[in-house]
Amino acid sequence: MGTNEISEEKSLNIIYNAFLFGFFTDFLKSSEDLPDSSLKDFCRLESLFWLNDFDEYFEYIKELSSKDASIGYLLEFNFKLFTLNLIPKIYVEKIKKSDNYEYQKEFKSLLPEFYRILEKPLDKDISTFCLKVLLDIFCYILGIAKNLFSIKEIPFSEYIKLKTNIFTKVQQIESEFQNQNFDSEEYRIWQALIYKGIADVYSYYDEFSHMERLYYEKSLSVRENIFALLDLVDYIYSDDDKYEAWNYLKNFEKYFNYEKVLNETKYLIYFDTKAQFSEYQSKQELKDNYLKAIRLIEKMKYKTISESYFYYNLGLSLEDEKDYLRSEENFNKALEILKNACQIPDLSYKSNTKNRKNLIYFLYDFEDYLYELCLCQINLNKLEDYEETLGNMENIKNELSSQGYQEEKADISYDITLLKVKNFENNLEKDKKGYKELIEIIEKCLVENKVLLSNEQKAKLKVRLAIVYLENDSLDKYNELIKKAIDLDPDNKAVLKIIGMKNQQKTKFLSNEHWWEIAKSFSIPVVIFILIFAIVCLSENYFVPELPGLIYTLFIVIVIVYCLLPVITFIYPIISRISISNVAIDFADIPHKDRKSDFH
Repeated sequence: MGTNEISEEKSLNIIYNAFLFGFFTDFLKSSEDLPDSSLKDFCRLESLFWLNDFDEYFEYIKELSSKDASIGYLLEFNFKLFTLNLIPKIYVEKIKKSDNYEYQKEFKSLLPEFYRILEKPLDKDISTFCLKVLLDIFCYILGIAKNLFSIKEIPFSEYIKLKTNIFTKVQQIESEFQNQNFDSEEYRIWQALIYKGIADVYSYYDEFSHMERLYYEKSLSVRENIFALLDLVDYIYSDDDKYEAWNYLKNFEKYFNYEKVLNETKYLIYFDTKAQFSEYQSKQELKDNYLKAIRLIEKMKYKTISESYFYYNLGLSLEDEKDYLRSEENFNKALEILKNACQIPDLSYKSNTKNRKNLIYFLYDFEDYLYELCLCQINLNKLEDYEETLGNMENIKNELSSQGYQEEKADISYDITLLKVKNFENNLEKDKKGYKELIEIIEKCLVENKVLLSNEQKAKLKVRLAIVYLENDSLDKYNELIKKAIDLDPDNKAVLKIIGMKNQQKTKFLSNEHWWEIAKSFSIPVVIFILIFAIVCLSENYFVPELPGLIYTLFIVIVIVYCLLPVITFIYPIISRISISNVAIDFADIPHKDRKSDFH
């Protein structure tokens, strides 16, 4: 190889590094002078994709279609699946060109087209560009099908058929791809990208999870790239080896070779991946990761569901620090992005009926955002805002009920009940009427969702119900509920905390039981007093001169000692209450939702 060729390949290597490390704007600028190639087209297209420049992205697909109809067809189909799954707003505006859409029907209408693509034999001369787009299509199909299968909107046979047919095709791609020659820099980059794509598909097959890791590692061994690295780190992290995952990330950063530092990348997933390692960074460093991503997101014209996760995750982090005001702002922003992306701007019954039916497909995001938003508003004592947010959750629950999604309805009913319990503890007067209402709320949730709630959920509700009864002096009911909670979920943290409480069955101060204990404590001193008084009277009558003084002194001592009994009985519940207060279950101690990291 001549000097000029080496220099040219080195220059090519530097330009493509910008793409492989997530510096997409740099690549778009520097790649303009590159000779035309399929790799250049793919990387430019992907750069526009990760920058969420979907107008330019869609136009570029049309341009590529005019050059090669087969690749253009695959790219357009891939874009349909992506927009339907993560930003239906664009699917409606650019593809369907309508005001409404029905997620399930749209997906089913795309399946025949997908099977035609799947059944087409792999040509020996098929381009690596086509292979990479095929792998992306497989991932979107598997992801959407998995979502539909989880809510029973796609038959088991159809789901298995999709998985097995895609698996067979991926094995063909593996076989075909191994026979290709990768002796140039461009082909090595293609090799790294294809290996990463194969790993992405295997991530939907739990029984082949080892293949997922293998192909991420093969991708990195061929060519360093941030895409496979972060997916590998996430794989290791989810496998409960956080230290190894952190080492992978830090090692990559240490030997990173580019004209800019990795913290300036435009690949947003990098910042979220770093932020999940709370054990190895300060709280400020965690927040900074999200803030760097959010600064990039704010510049984007379009925001997918994935972009809302950064605001949501930052909100969780701020909530942990009790910065509820800023946390509320971020949850509101996440919810705004989600509603806009899904074309569901209004969660009330005034909203578009057809679009409202799509809630089930994005349910867990809506439910989590509203739940955490309610928690912030309760802590900020914004009761009107809380009632409005809770009302939106009630509307979703009613919508799920009307559509027949009983399991999902039970889950959101459970969340609503927990929020009402917390609001009661934080904001309402704890009178008899309030306690009665709270008991009715918890018991109603338990009865209505008896079959659908998990044992863990039932146990948590019974623990909270037990605490309410304890506050109302119903010790028998309290003990009964705690025993039931233990039977349902022996490992439940709330139950274990209850068991660990010392003297948990003490009589409460000035309760009915307490007055009865005081009355009983007077009985012994009264009997002793009458007995000694009788002895004194008798001794005086029979003229025993030494006895009255002695008995009188003994009488005084005994009376003083025995009078302490009702005094001790009177104050004992106060002492007991103080000892319990530090370990008792607080209604406010309700679980938070998990962070989100399922990005496109």
